[in-house]
Amino acid sequence: LVKNLPNGVFDKAQESVFAAYAVASSDNLPPQLQNSVNDAVSAAFLDGFGRACIVTAITALVGCVFALKYLPAHARVEEI
Repeated sequence: LVKNLPNGVFDKAQESVFAAYAVASSDNLPPQLQNSVNDAVSAAFLDGFGRACIVTAITALVGCVFALKYLPAHARVEEI
């Protein structure tokens, strides 16, 4: 896909998701290539988002285990 893009277009598309969608909808690309770029941008964004969700879930799980193990379940009552 990258080999088919005009010069400089790939560099511009790597700046952000919005820039990549702008490149995909530009008139400089043929319609078939626009669809391919659009699909690649969507797949890359969702892949990154999915990985971020997995990392977040693991971090939350580790935090939960840490809280259950090290935080007291009840306040300590000292007898006098």
